Amino acid sequence: MLRNLLNKKAVASEYPAILESLNVQVRWRRKPRWLGTAKTKVFRVPTRPVQDPEERAFMFKLSTNYRTQMKAIRSFLHQEVQKASLPSTTSVLLKSPEQLELEFQETLKINEVWNAECAKVRAARMEQKLKEQRDYVLERLQAKEERDEEREERIRNIIEQQKIEAKNFITEENIDEAIERAIANVVDYNFAIDLDGNMYKGSLSLGKEEQKTK
Repeated sequence: MLRNLLNKKAVASEYPAILESLNVQVRWRRKPRWLGTAKTKVFRVPTRPVQDPEERAFMFKLSTNYRTQMKAIRSFLHQEVQKASLPSTTSVLLKSPEQLELEFQETLKINEVWNAECAKVRAARMEQKLKEQRDYVLERLQAKEERDEEREERIRNIIEQQKIEAKNFITEENIDEAIERAIANVVDYNFAIDLDGNMYKGSLSLGKEEQKTK
């Protein structure tokens, strides 16, 4: 330990900045559980502390007295709070039946006023809720009507388009005419392109000049 201290003083005289970096306090922490028991403490049997019987009895007596006193204080405070929150029993017993009936009627009137106010608030809330539900239903119905109209419009356009295209359909009545028209107007989609970019249409192999003149 003395050697380390002397080394630190020697270093401090030459390099003060190094001393600041060496004076770092590392907080003690418990060894992690997964490291296990140290080799020097594997076979160590800890000695059980021996307590004096008289001291143990005295401490038990002190703790018992403390718990009893605290329990009495809590019970007293609890009773005082209950007395303060409840009306006096003596004042209630001294009241006549007429006074009790009068107090009951006054309390009943106050209760009726409160019930009427709560009924007004409840009626207003229910009316507002009913109005919101009605508006929501009307909005949904209007949106459904718009969707139905759009759907009918699309169907109507499809039907009109099909009617226009149906004029060119081949039926049993005009099948002979369609065959003659197809034979008269032969369409050949075969073509080839050379390296110069010239297109040669048709299935027959013709020369360049013939294709150009054609």
